[in-house]
Amino acid sequence: MEAEERGAFSSIWVDDHGCIAEGPNTNIAFVSKERELLLPKPDKILHGCTAKRLLMLGSRLVRKGVLRSVTTRDISVEEAKCAAEMMFVSSLIPIKPIVNWDGEPIGDGEIGEVTQQISDLFWEDIVSGSEKMRTQVPY
Repeated sequence: MEAEERGAFSSIWVDDHGCIAEGPNTNIAFVSKERELLLPKPDKILHGCTAKRLLMLGSRLVRKGVLRSVTTRDISVEEAKCAAEMMFVSSLIPIKPIVNWDGEPIGDGEIGEVTQQISDLFWEDIVSGSEKMRTQVPY
């Protein structure tokens, strides 16, 4: 509620140790200045299917040389605010770039190149991805 009162789109939850947890019904991912795709450790976050898929799709960008690595680990608020790029990840969005936090820019304050490539990979995967990643729903 505090975030909404301050005009924010959403909030970011931080654990008792000052590390990033998640957003409301969303996971959070970061691209470090060292070109690492970072997500909070799975034991601290919503076990989102989309976040799991992000880890898989992110490995494609490692193979292309766009990213250096894909990692899950503790991410402090200070480190998060210094990220080159930041995004919410969920099945509804699926990628929502975050360009500022508390009025301060993330990276250069624009949607980042890696975030855009990840978004493109997600949409491609949704439209024409592997059949074994899909579940038939009988109606």
